[in-house]
Amino acid sequence: MICSRTTGKSRSHLHARRKRRFSPVALMLALTLLVGGVPASSLFPARAEGTNALRISEVMTSNGSSLTLDDGSLPDWIELENASGEPVALTGYALLTEDSPSKAFCFPGGTLSPNDRIIIYCDDSTKTQRDDRYHAPFRLSAAGERIALLDPHGACVDLVATPALARDQVYCRDASGEWAVSDFPTPGMANRAGLISEGLN
Repeated sequence: MICSRTTGKSRSHLHARRKRRFSPVALMLALTLLVGGVPASSLFPARAEGTNALRISEVMTSNGSSLTLDDGSLPDWIELENASGEPVALTGYALLTEDSPSKAFCFPGGTLSPNDRIIIYCDDSTKTQRDDRYHAPFRLSAAGERIALLDPHGACVDLVATPALARDQVYCRDASGEWAVSDFPTPGMANRAGLISEGLN
């Protein structure tokens, strides 16, 4: 009679597999996608906590010329900034829109240096990271929508309601933290309050 035997290495591997846990963000998004078990209010509260170092700083919903990829495409984009004096580990953070909450972008890794910025291209890509760039599996609406930034624990730490934007206009946060429409995109650079064309509350 031939019997199979579990080695010590195999037992450790099985034990490790039993202890594996999904992140709160992954669980919430899975529930939203499969059974609609997560109410929209938990992903998109009336307001975000607003004290997180990582935050949304600029949004382009109708890109006509501001950024062009190597393949010639002109995707919409979201800029995040680290507003603190310490590095921020990006693993587990997620971006999603209220119109398509199940199509979330989750950072696979990386670190953002103090006062640095990073661009996420919203081109409905199936690959999160491509050509050393981050790509989201959703597009943005030029008619306006709400965009949420979730931390690795699933808490909404930033929430932006973009207004309707014309081609190549951006919705950006100035140095004081106020949001406004600007005709002058500054992807990867500090937003300049002097270029704001129309303030919106």
